[in-house]
Amino acid sequence: SIPLYVGAGTYLGVYKTVSAGVRVPLGIAYEFNELPLDVFLQAAPGVALLPSPGLSLSFGLGARVYLDLKQTAVGAEAPKFKQL
Repeated sequence: SIPLYVGAGTYLGVYKTVSAGVRVPLGIAYEFNELPLDVFLQAAPGVALLPSPGLSLSFGLGARVYLDLKQTAVGAEAPKFKQL
């Protein structure tokens, strides 16, 4: 499936100067049916707070792997030890 998504968050960057602000990522993702994986493309308009106030815009392309830790922990068999 190809879901659209929207989020909200903050960002912090440290490279020569400190940059920080808030952003609203908007994106589209492709979810693989047989794999716990998706690939996404997003744009994130925002408001920069540091080093000076202003508008910001960033783009991203990436992949996410989904881990089901609860199922893994519940489905895992306890180790068996030999009695001496």
